[in-house]
Amino acid sequence: MGEAGPFIVHNCVQALARIIVLDQTLNINVHMPVVLSVHDEAAGITAADEAKDALAFTLECMRVPPVWAPDMPLNSEGGFHQSYGKAKK
Repeated sequence: MGEAGPFIVHNCVQALARIIVLDQTLNINVHMPVVLSVHDEAAGITAADEAKDALAFTLECMRVPPVWAPDMPLNSEGGFHQSYGKAKK
């Protein structure tokens, strides 16, 4: 593959991740507005008193593998805060 090999593999992996995260983001958006998606992240808006439940739901959605790869191991982590930067763990 030469020098381009790692670059091609990296781009393929990133494209696949984007496809998976897009499906997960659409599922999250059914229950709360997703206002930002960056690489492998999804950020939504919810009322402060619903934040813990919203985070739990989001993490659950992000762990669901695509139907075409049901055995793909996925995991997620997250947080919540009024500031996007402080919500990241």
